[in-house]
Amino acid sequence: MISPYRHLLAKKSRSPDAPNPSETLPGHILEVVKVSKVLAESWGNVFLDSMSLPLSWENRLHEAVTRGAFLHDLGKANHQFQRLLRQGPTPPQAFRHEWVSLWVLLRLPVLDVCLFPDGDDVKRKAALFAAVGHHLEVENGSALAPRAGSGNSRVMVAMGHQDVSSLLQQTSKELALGDHSLSLQDLEIDLLEDSPLSEVHQWMNDAWHWWQQASPEERKFIALVKALVIAADLAGSALPRSGFSAVDWVKEVLSRTCSKGNMERLAIQRLKGRTLRFFQSAVANSPSRVTLVRAGCGTGKTTAAYLWASRHEGRKLFFCYPTTGTATEGYADYVLPDNVEAALIHSRSEVDLEDLRGAPDYEGDFQTRLEALVSWDVPLIVCTVDTVLGLVQNNRRGLFSFPAIANGAFVFDEVHAYDDRMFGSLLRFLDAFRGVPVLLMTASLPKERFEMLKKLTAGLGEPLGEIEGPSELETIARYELRPGSLEDVWTRIHQLLTQGGKILWVTNTVDRAVAFFQEACRRGFKPVEVYHSRYRYCDRMAKHCAVIEGFHYNTEPILAITTQVCEVSLDLSADLLVTDLAPVPSLIQRLGRLNRYVTPEASAEPKTAIVLEPGSALPYDEQEIAAARRWLDTVCDRPVSQADLAQAFLRSCSSREAQGEVSSAWLDGGPFSTTAPLREPGATIPVIRYEDKEAAQANRKQVVRLSIPMLLGPVAKEVESWPRLGVARVAPQGRIEYSEEWGAAWQK
Repeated sequence: MISPYRHLLAKKSRSPDAPNPSETLPGHILEVVKVSKVLAESWGNVFLDSMSLPLSWENRLHEAVTRGAFLHDLGKANHQFQRLLRQGPTPPQAFRHEWVSLWVLLRLPVLDVCLFPDGDDVKRKAALFAAVGHHLEVENGSALAPRAGSGNSRVMVAMGHQDVSSLLQQTSKELALGDHSLSLQDLEIDLLEDSPLSEVHQWMNDAWHWWQQASPEERKFIALVKALVIAADLAGSALPRSGFSAVDWVKEVLSRTCSKGNMERLAIQRLKGRTLRFFQSAVANSPSRVTLVRAGCGTGKTTAAYLWASRHEGRKLFFCYPTTGTATEGYADYVLPDNVEAALIHSRSEVDLEDLRGAPDYEGDFQTRLEALVSWDVPLIVCTVDTVLGLVQNNRRGLFSFPAIANGAFVFDEVHAYDDRMFGSLLRFLDAFRGVPVLLMTASLPKERFEMLKKLTAGLGEPLGEIEGPSELETIARYELRPGSLEDVWTRIHQLLTQGGKILWVTNTVDRAVAFFQEACRRGFKPVEVYHSRYRYCDRMAKHCAVIEGFHYNTEPILAITTQVCEVSLDLSADLLVTDLAPVPSLIQRLGRLNRYVTPEASAEPKTAIVLEPGSALPYDEQEIAAARRWLDTVCDRPVSQADLAQAFLRSCSSREAQGEVSSAWLDGGPFSTTAPLREPGATIPVIRYEDKEAAQANRKQVVRLSIPMLLGPVAKEVESWPRLGVARVAPQGRIEYSEEWGAAWQK
């Protein structure tokens, strides 16, 4: 035996000579194999159906997933990985263990034949692609070059170790592989060779050529196997270390799906005794698999969506919002008051849940300790769109949620707010998951995007369901738009505040919002709130609540000066809207916060929206602003309805050139697996003030609470030298000027 270690480890252990079973290589791999077996046997037909793959492939799926699960960590039996777990990352490993796993199979034909006796090349490649790519670190074959400084000329791979023999015996019985007495010999990788792992080099080249010729069904099958192996590894790693049986847990939680009664109750709660509108019934009963709802703000789309979901019981419902703020609001408004079993999932949800539920002890809570698996555990998931569409780009949250996603029904709200890359990923999702019900909702949608949706669904052999908003609401003349000047605005605000009115002012940039806030304070206007994204997250949530409180629950007047954050996260109704000129979909969303609650039964006079020229198109482009000017010319200086705004948008705004297909790291990667961004590159970076550093170091939640999304441009040349704290960078002392009242700004 070449290994000096009594036990082979898969996870770091406090007692390497007497580890917990789940920390050992055979214990971990066998647990992952068992989870993968449960996923494939219990839900394999569901997963295949969701992705429109032949149900006759169920046995093929079972074998590919379980073999991939067996192989995924087998390469950890090398002495450098075992050294890493016991001594730390220095010196480094020459090769990642995933490459070693593949190399072992290629060097040991007896193991290859044992795992893949029938010669099914699709099944074999799916298993190996999944094993090699399960850590998403395979960008291309160049990673096969050994790292320098490993301290060895050879890597010892202990395939003859008693732990590997035990693993082979147990796995053979679990998967009915036949010969339970199969034993392997130890191997060595010579790092002094011209091309160590030369077999893997050649195999990856051949695999890439094979992938380029693979059929669309084979490609989707491989993506499915990859996702299931990654999900099984997550459950098999996290749950045993937390004292749970991964297999028992998976069997229980994935069967928790939405019930018709619970979804109807959520809708009825929101109706508050009002009669269901015909529009809402039409949404609820849409016969199309993919339905697009175009309806203005305040028309009851969300209520209709929960009624739609009630027709899809037996699935998990993902209610997807474009931002963390809107996801939290959706959870707080609909789910929390009714105590429906659900989860709020986004990058800051742990903090938001504490605030909403009175700060329970989440450190000892089951769902928080297993946060990556929370979507498996509940019927209803309220989340940011990243949780679902992130799967398309191999984002870990999406991959980890895959078993729930693949048995899901999906509501994508505010799809107009998606950037081009995200909308392209939505199209790839709809194409990949041809067997799941999807509801798309928006107040407006550019013509080219609508045509892309229609073309996609037509190509799938199914019409796009189209439902327009309720005419009785959308034809009410709610608004009167007019261009104006700053002096017009200040005069009108003064008049309305003295009359007890509520005013919403939306700017295109944080700097303009802060400048107008400071000017309002100088003029003595009260009360005034400024709300934008450039706060510590804890202060931003307080600002959000203050604005909602001022509009909903206080009888006092209020002036709220905000940025684009209001477009999808503020459920309020203003008496006057002031807004910078912006792209038309953004303007329509902003107008949805003006005279919002008027109905045929509670009519009111149109209310004024003053549109200001911002002086610069930023953060938008000149083409979008020019189109907005043309649109404004057709709707200003007369009473208009939501329908008028949408129709004018279609008439006056020329379509952009349709975007090309967005590549998918998950669906297009083949033998390679990396993570790609879901959203267009952002211009902000999360930063912790030096003054908050000590508090932020307390725990991960504090990093989230105290981080500020700051503009990257002013510090792009220096930020890489700043220390990291979780996902954030720590700015030097005094580099950020900060006020809980008006937010953050870079100091020179």
